[in-house]
Amino acid sequence: MSPLHVLETEVQKDWIDYNGHMNDACYAIAFSHAGDAFMEKIGLGEKERAATKKSIFTLALVIRFVAEAKFGDRLSVSVQILECDKKRLRFWLEARRGDGTLV
Repeated sequence: MSPLHVLETEVQKDWIDYNGHMNDACYAIAFSHAGDAFMEKIGLGEKERAATKKSIFTLALVIRFVAEAKFGDRLSVSVQILECDKKRLRFWLEARRGDGTLV
């Protein structure tokens, strides 16, 4: 699967740490929101989850920091499915600034 754009967000003021960069924990917030948006795109939105009693939950999250994001930066998050079976779905998320820089 090619990467699928799932979320546009902006780095919020309360996401900034004492160094003036996006706090490491806030990347997890952005990725969590992207996961929610991904579920909507694949038919597991709120109504579908209620009707089917099926959902996705996070078993593990590994974040690799490549470049800094700062207050006001626009972040575009994409998802790419790496593998799946009947019970598991492993996917890769990437966040990029508006200039295309991987963060």
